[in-house]
Amino acid sequence: AWEVRKRTSIAIDMMVKSVSPHDDRLFAYPMLIWQGEEHFAPLSSQAVYNLSRYLNLGGTILVDISSGVVDGGFHQAIKREFARILPRVTFKRIPLDHVLYKTFYLIDRHGGRVNAQAYLEGLYIRERLAVILSANDLAGAISRDQFGGWEYNVGSGGKTAREMTFRLGINILMYALCL
Repeated sequence: AWEVRKRTSIAIDMMVKSVSPHDDRLFAYPMLIWQGEEHFAPLSSQAVYNLSRYLNLGGTILVDISSGVVDGGFHQAIKREFARILPRVTFKRIPLDHVLYKTFYLIDRHGGRVNAQAYLEGLYIRERLAVILSANDLAGAISRDQFGGWEYNVGSGGKTAREMTFRLGINILMYALCL
């Protein structure tokens, strides 16, 4: 949030908020981040309904696989749940010429704490990218500890991977807000 405030003119709340897919408050947010690293139990039918409605009404969800494991437990559970949430839609690779890569910054790659997958995947609703999935632990790359230091090493990508993660994150936010 601090980077968004520093780099853009978006008025942003600095407090992280948590919302349950069972709670109608999720409709107050234009973008949600669903993050995890382990397999999880199926969502209730009410949660599936709310998330389907949220996405069909214009909401955007960024899915961030914290483990950085493609086809791991969290990735498999996410794909299972989105098959229930949007049953006629399948994940597709987001091409590098998609507007997502040029909404604020012109970027030709994305960062992350790890380089588990060289592309982002997405679910489209009527040509709008409604769900964006990263397997590279975006949050881990930009996470800071209580003293302001980086919480995790980003490996060989170093400062460039962190910067690309910030830029991609801002592009995703701009995409979600401007549609």
